[in-house]
Amino acid sequence: MDREPYYYSLNWMGPVSRAWCEEHGYNWSMGRIDVSFPDDPYGVEYFVPAMETEDWAKFSTFLRDLDTGDVDVLYSKKELFSMFETIHGKIRWKDAN
Repeated sequence: MDREPYYYSLNWMGPVSRAWCEEHGYNWSMGRIDVSFPDDPYGVEYFVPAMETEDWAKFSTFLRDLDTGDVDVLYSKKELFSMFETIHGKIRWKDAN
């Protein structure tokens, strides 16, 4: 029996503080990954720390286009980041060493 796929989307939530942006720059985005699927009306949310806005845009497209097919598993955010980086290279995180 086929199951409905998981749907992943990136929800931008900031930064929204002008002071934060003036201190750290305006090229950052942060928020959460929203995961929805038919068996759970509330879905799952993963926090996403600040990353370069250019990477955010690419990651958003990656999640929107992600085809989970018949895979009956919920990917963790670590798995999603790893899948993205395999294709697009390392994500530039704000607090990366």
